[in-house]
Amino acid sequence: MPQSRPRITLDIDQDPDGKPGELCIYVNESGRVALIELLQGLSTAWDHEHLLGRSWSTDDIGLDEVAYRDEARVIDTAKILFRPDAWDEEHFPKVMNNQPPRLFEE
Repeated sequence: MPQSRPRITLDIDQDPDGKPGELCIYVNESGRVALIELLQGLSTAWDHEHLLGRSWSTDDIGLDEVAYRDEARVIDTAKILFRPDAWDEEHFPKVMNNQPPRLFEE
């Protein structure tokens, strides 16, 4: 059987208060491979990639535009940014240390 097209779906639901809830990323086999290759291609020389919905993407790795969960909203545009620690220490030091405490310790 030929391998199917890469399918990557991002959807997000709402919590009971109507605020953004859980982001889910769904991939099939070829979508997983494509996403891993995209992530591995990020570097300090090429630090971001755009993911667009299939209806307006010219790439082979367009985002599917039908949510898996009925109550969720599909995300049809995303940006993945590679941010090495040295970059964040210089430009965004707040993200290096100002994280909330862990809710559960092992």
